[in-house]
Amino acid sequence: MADAKKAGARTSTKSVRKSKTPKPAALAEARETVRAVEPPPAAETAQASAKDPNEVLRASVSEAARGALELNEKILDALQAQGHAVLDTWRRTLNAPRLSEAILAQTSGVREAYETASAHWKDITETTARLVHKSLEPLQSALHRQDR
Repeated sequence: MADAKKAGARTSTKSVRKSKTPKPAALAEARETVRAVEPPPAAETAQASAKDPNEVLRASVSEAARGALELNEKILDALQAQGHAVLDTWRRTLNAPRLSEAILAQTSGVREAYETASAHWKDITETTARLVHKSLEPLQSALHRQDR
């Protein structure tokens, strides 16, 4: 094991780059293969998904990926809204002419930020539940078809 670590330590990055770089002929062949493959029509895909577990898995993973993108967008929006709420609260607090108004601005700003954050995170949890259900539907339907 120690010999393997020493051998790995002697490998330069240049030799690793050379070994992983595909040859132009291989790239051209791969491009032609990709061009030759055409996606099946929707009706054939539905029939194939009933029979082919790979298609079912592909549909499930595809739906999960779309859901992850939607969820990431919602999380970023929530974090941005929270940041803006904090900055607005501090601006109102610092611009208040009296201490009592500053305390009022601070407490009302914190309450508004909390309400906004809870609404965003509630939406995120509902979206997560919906997306998990939606991404598992193809797998569940395939399992139910196999049982029959």
